[in-house]
Parts: sequence; C-alpha cells; structure tokens
Amino acid sequence: MSRHPSTSNRQSFSKKPSSTRELMRKPRPRFSVLEALENRRLLSFSVTTTADSGTGSLREAINLANTTPGQDTIKFNIPGGGVQPISLLAALPTISEGVIIDGTTQTGYVAGGAPLIQLIGTGAGAAANGFNITGGDTTIQGLAIDNFGGAGINISGLGNDTISSNYIGITPTGALAANSEGVVVQSNGNFIGMAGAGNVISGNSLNGIRVAGSTAAADHNTISNNFIGTDPTGEIAIGNGKGVTLDNVSNTLVNGNLISGNGGDGVRIFNSSVGFNTVMANKIGVNVDGNHTLGNGGNGVTIDHSSGILIGGSRANGNVISASTGDGVLLNQSTSVTIAGNNIGTD
Repeated sequence: MSRHPSTSNRQSFSKKPSSTRELMRKPRPRFSVLEALENRRLLSFSVTTTADSGTGSLREAINLANTTPGQDTIKFNIPGGGVQPISLLAALPTISEGVIIDGTTQTGYVAGGAPLIQLIGTGAGAAANGFNITGGDTTIQGLAIDNFGGAGINISGLGNDTISSNYIGITPTGALAANSEGVVVQSNGNFIGMAGAGNVISGNSLNGIRVAGSTAAADHNTISNNFIGTDPTGEIAIGNGKGVTLDNVSNTLVNGNLISGNGGDGVRIFNSSVGFNTVMANKIGVNVDGNHTLGNGGNGVTIDHSSGILIGGSRANGNVISASTGDGVLLNQSTSVTIAGNNIGTD
C-alpha cells in the first residue's frame, strides 16, 4: 500500500521551529499505525520439526499464532524428503485466532497431489480432535489428518473457515486411517472444499462431514468438490459411516462432490425445517467418471423431518444418484421438497 505525504506538510523546516504549533506541523513518519497493523498481520511461523512440542513444532506455532491478533500463517519447512509424520502426544491447542496452516509449503509438495505433512492422533487422547477451531477466519490446507478419536477437524465459534486440499481419514498413500468423524461444522459461513482444492474425506467411522446446528447456529455453509468415501482416484471405496449429514441447519449447499462407497447414506438431511438446503451436481453412488457403480450402503439421499429442500434443479445442476443398497431418494415426513433434473439409477 503506497503512502503519499499530505500537501499540508510540503513546507520548509530549515529554520529552528519557533513554537509548539510549528513543531506539531512537522511531517509525521510515513509508517502509520494502520500500516504497522497491516504488516503485523503478515507474521509467519515455521514448523521445522516433527516433534510433538518445543521449538519449531506445530504446537508451538499454534500457540504463537493464538497470542498475536490478526490472521497469521503457519508454514512448513521440515528437513528431509517425502512424508513428514507428526505424531501427537496430546491434543493440539484450540485455534482461537485466525490462522492459515499451509501444508502445501512443505518442500516437494505438488499442487493437487498427496499431502506431505501427516498429523497422526493415535497418542493424542481418546476423544482428541486433529484441529479444534473456534476463532474464525482459519484455513487448513495440504495436510493428512488421521487416527484421531474425535474429529479430524472440528469447527465451532466464529466460523468463516476454509478446509481445502486435505486427506482426512486416510494416510498420504491413501490407506485407511480412520478418525471418529472427518469434519464437524458447528458454526456459520464455512467452506469445506473449493474448486480445484477439494478434500479427500474417507474412512471415518461415523460421518465424513457432519454439519450440526443442534447446539449453535450452523448455516450458510458450503461443501463442494470433495471426494467423500473414496480413495484419491475416485475409483475405490474407502467408506465413511455416512457421507454427509446435515442436522438442523439451513442455507447449506452440497455441490459438485463425489459421495460414494460409504457404509450408510450418501447424504442425510434431518430436523432441518428452516429449509433452503440444496444438494446439486453431485455424483452419489458412482465412481468419479459416473460410469461405474460405487454404491453407498444406505440410501443415496435421505430427507427426514425436513422442509425447503432442493435435490438437483435444472438438468445442469442435477445429481447422479445410483447403486445405493437402499433407496435412491427417501422422503420421510418432509414437505416442500423439490427433486428435479437428476439421473436416479443410471450412469
């Protein structure tokens, strides 16, 4: 951001100031308080070790980011090639300040490829989450998060968080390494996956993604461009207990995902009577190309005690919903549901 001196300061001070007023008229430093705050927000902390704690650890970096207001960045520069496993001995600190935790900065990472930073929760405690986010404005990207007794990522609090380009519930090599749940969302305005930066969320015991408004508002969330229940190729099932669960939420968009190979329902919407939830342009129960079966063990889509739901829409926004063990789409005690433009039971 450029700074230009005010025209009122374009004057000569070659003579000694003769009064306090003249002293006050002297040009102020160009480095303003606002500029200092802007530069402070660019603070970056480096993770240089796979150790659980101490200098250069992820734990230390999160603690530092939590104590500095504004959105900081945590980058990775761990020596050595290949996957770098960080085995936790206790749960990480809750993320209470906005931060970008960027696994794509590790040397050797290839855009669109497997993560090189692996967060392992086997020793973190029976109910530990991989990341617990409350402070909002946080991005988690380019990590493998596995073997946690709680969720791989739990989002609550202020919201406006982004989860992208992660493997959650599988290792960097694509092997099963289940968390209890993949991603749990309990706040507003979050993005789970983005165009060109979706997550692989597979192998988790209960839900791949659960958006739950039971204890706090969890509305206006977007779930897009993820593989939910498959390996990274989209061809092999590594199922979650359920694919996507929406519980007591509204204005949630499930768009452009591959939701296949899960043990239960592909998508389950219940107790969402406020409405305006949309499921569109997904492939549910087929492979990534949509030409082979990779069915979910329950229904493709279940809508239970809910209203104001759109499944599909125009032909361009329709879903492929096929190969389910149960029904393609099941409605139970639900109203104001539109199902249009979908291929149900076909490639």
